[in-house]
Amino acid sequence: MQNSGVTRRTSRARLAKLRHDMRTPVNAIIGYSEMLLVAPGLDTEDREDLGKITQSGARLQTLIDEFLSDARLSEGEHPKVDADGHFRLREQAATVTGYADLLRDKHGESPLIANDLERIRFAGAHLTQLVDKLTEGAVLESVESLAPDESDLLDAALKSMPALSSEPAQARFPGHLLVVDSNKMSRDILVRQLRSLGYYVTATDGGQNALDMLPLGGFDLVLLDVIMPPPSGYAVLESIRADSRYQNLPVAMISALDEMDAAVRCLEAGAEDYLSKSSDPVMLRARIDALLEKKLLRDHEIAYLRDVAILTGAAAAVSGERAVEKRGLGRVAERDDNLGELARVFNRMVAEIAQREKRLKREIKTLKLEVDEERKNRDVMAITESDYFQSLKGKLAALKKRG
Repeated sequence: MQNSGVTRRTSRARLAKLRHDMRTPVNAIIGYSEMLLVAPGLDTEDREDLGKITQSGARLQTLIDEFLSDARLSEGEHPKVDADGHFRLREQAATVTGYADLLRDKHGESPLIANDLERIRFAGAHLTQLVDKLTEGAVLESVESLAPDESDLLDAALKSMPALSSEPAQARFPGHLLVVDSNKMSRDILVRQLRSLGYYVTATDGGQNALDMLPLGGFDLVLLDVIMPPPSGYAVLESIRADSRYQNLPVAMISALDEMDAAVRCLEAGAEDYLSKSSDPVMLRARIDALLEKKLLRDHEIAYLRDVAILTGAAAAVSGERAVEKRGLGRVAERDDNLGELARVFNRMVAEIAQREKRLKREIKTLKLEVDEERKNRDVMAITESDYFQSLKGKLAALKKRG
């Protein structure tokens, strides 16, 4: 009975991985078509065609979830798509590639538009290939691998694309985001979306690369793909949360799927949020802004507590008649809040104490000189008024008279 449960969990995990990988090109179709909808240089007919591509992408998402649902998977069985599913999936994929080809032929002189349309065509063709394999009952542990000619085509499209500016538009919280995703198209879409929303973005294609980049600092939020080649998103999340240097760095997991089990697992492991790659841009910005605002408030809290500790230490130093660390106290005094005012008052007190100490030292030095002079005078008087000195003085006077 136990082995049966393990087999069932393994089958479900394999199926979830397959859904994730199949939805990845679908998310690319929707993402690129939505970005092209607001691109300059397109007429009304073009936007209608892009709308049809977006609609087909949404239908593909629904069909993938329907035909690769847990309920359709018998125990120990490998996932596959029946004839009806094959026809319906292929029909929508063909709609995508067909309209992408029409638009690409029309806008071949515009590299930016043509390259994004090439990505859409590539994603639709790749999805068709996957559907065909599943219909044949092929065992697919992962669908990330690409045929060499298709991979070369996508690489060429990416390299020929004009460089995007790293300068963001105006944003409410223009934080520095680290995007970690092993899929080129998913990573490209997310980076471009985030930059268009006003964030500074750095991207990398693997979990180990992300862990190597984090010590460089400067990141306000990590957007981490759940399913990646080892180390997986889960493993990277655990590494980040185990490192005290990043205890205040928020991590949001991103996935092609909206799965409750995966979301719960990520949140329990320390992720601040779980985002779908197909999230609406308005919702994406709202959730990222919420995470950045939370980090900003936490950073302010940490800085406040640190500065309180500096003031407390300075007070203890004065009380214990020890030297006060002026540099740290001066930095706190630069604050424009009540704590800064208190630091400035304390700074003046410390300065006044230092001045009083200097005056006291000068007075003590002067007094010491006077005491030494008085002591010397007393010593002289003690000698000159002694009987022996007086006797010598008398003898000296007698000698002078004889002379």
